[in-house]
Amino acid sequence: MSEAVMIALVRKGMNRQEAHELLRKLAMKSEAEDRSFKEILLGDKTVTRMLSEDEIDGALNPKDYLGTATKQVDLAINRTLTELEM
Repeated sequence: MSEAVMIALVRKGMNRQEAHELLRKLAMKSEAEDRSFKEILLGDKTVTRMLSEDEIDGALNPKDYLGTATKQVDLAINRTLTELEM
């Protein structure tokens, strides 16, 4: 989920490599301290200077990670149904 946060930071003007390195460190901190990634993000001044809590929530929304998966599933189901009718 760090990629979406990285993209949000880049859109706000942070250098991509800098954002990548920051989020790598924050993700490792989240794991090492057994704390949620969101909690770690909200505790980081660099992140909160650039992103509001709502923007962080939006970036961490798992609904946005489906991409074209639902369309692909619908397509597969429709093809299967068509083949079964033959």
